[in-house]
Amino acid sequence: MTDDAADLTQLLKSAWCDSFEAFPGADGELFLSTPFTYDDGDNLPVVLEFHGGTWTLTDRGDAVARLGYDDEFSFTPALEEVARRVIAAGGHSLQADLVISNDYPDLPSVYDIADFVRTVAQVGALPALRERQSQLRFVEDAVKAVSDAVAPANQVLNWHPEEEDGALFKTDAKLVTEDGEDVYLWLVGDSSKAERSMTSALEYRRWGLEGRSMLGVRLDSLGATTRRRAVRVFNDDVVSIQPDDPGPLIERLGDLRIPLVA
Repeated sequence: MTDDAADLTQLLKSAWCDSFEAFPGADGELFLSTPFTYDDGDNLPVVLEFHGGTWTLTDRGDAVARLGYDDEFSFTPALEEVARRVIAAGGHSLQADLVISNDYPDLPSVYDIADFVRTVAQVGALPALRERQSQLRFVEDAVKAVSDAVAPANQVLNWHPEEEDGALFKTDAKLVTEDGEDVYLWLVGDSSKAERSMTSALEYRRWGLEGRSMLGVRLDSLGATTRRRAVRVFNDDVVSIQPDDPGPLIERLGDLRIPLVA
């Protein structure tokens, strides 16, 4: 396999970059080294085996096994199904022993290898996907809590100014107080949306929109620098929300004389 390793290394380097390399193993397999690594610096696991006239790309079960290293991540049957769909979309298979693999009658091309590496990386990113789903669910729940609490006549969800017809700077809700003052509310569960919300609030001021800009945020999802900037942009009108407890936000809306449902 030494010659195969050298030939494959040359192909990978020519097609992609010098960071690709193949190393022969003790049992005739080829271990592929790529520029892509996990957070701990380990390479994504990609092994090329040859048995009975068939080439097999495999991760030898490492990608799914690593998911168990995250104490806050549970590889539930539902997430296993998500993994299977991700792997199938890449044209590969998740075996009963949770090994990702694919068989080829000939030596896999550099594009076959690149597709396999991408799929392994996507499986490794499932914890981040779970976190993103959690962030989206947090915002959806907060929006529903506001919608249920505020009088229907005093709320418009997903509102954006007429000046911005593409809804790039939309707010989660425009609320109206008893005195007719507009309150532009953004609900945030991650730093990325916090940044977009601050940009939108500043644009509203630039356009001369009257009203109060307000941020309902899961503070533990923001870094210290982003929190400080949010407080400045929203003039201290930042309300901390915890999952399943929108109470402080609804209380604040009541304090602003926004009509609430009895």
